[in-house]
Amino acid sequence: MGLFYDYGELLSKNGNINFLIGGRGCGKTFGFKEWAIRDFLKTKKQFVYLRRYKEELAKISTFFVDIQAEGLFPKAEFKVEGGKNGAKFYVNNQCCGYAAALSSQVTLKSVPFNNVNKLCFDEFLLEKSHYSYLPNEPFYFMNIIETVSRLRIGKPLKEQLRVFAIGNPTSIVNPYFDYFNIYFNPMKRFDIYDFKG
Repeated sequence: MGLFYDYGELLSKNGNINFLIGGRGCGKTFGFKEWAIRDFLKTKKQFVYLRRYKEELAKISTFFVDIQAEGLFPKAEFKVEGGKNGAKFYVNNQCCGYAAALSSQVTLKSVPFNNVNKLCFDEFLLEKSHYSYLPNEPFYFMNIIETVSRLRIGKPLKEQLRVFAIGNPTSIVNPYFDYFNIYFNPMKRFDIYDFKG
């Protein structure tokens, strides 16, 4: 405990779409996993884990390795079924979540996500690599949010989808900050925006 980002204060801000930017290795993804598993064990609410390209899901079978190594859930049994074309996560033989790629978001269109209340888009900010942002990427991101959260807009926050886009501090020039009109201020811990889309 304490070796990962604690989502408590961020969750208290009650944002539907949250951009979490922090240094490499501060436990942003681990913190999401821990919170998502804890919430599933308590409420049976599921999550979606999203990456940009399906190639980034090639090692999705190791998703729970760090959680198991920390021993946070000693009575839980974890399993991953699937691979880069999509996967399902299980805790104690119950489906607790799904993995998908933004680049193949059309494959999610026919999947019901009635029980999903959280989505993590990991590594949403690109670092220098051979990958690039998808054309009109924020539009596809919003499409996935709409696919997962359909028919829940206007319902109480606890029934809505909470989205967490997680990234390392790479560049303030990116399609997401442009799309959502975010002016990143590294001196502020939290900034709240009212996005009208």
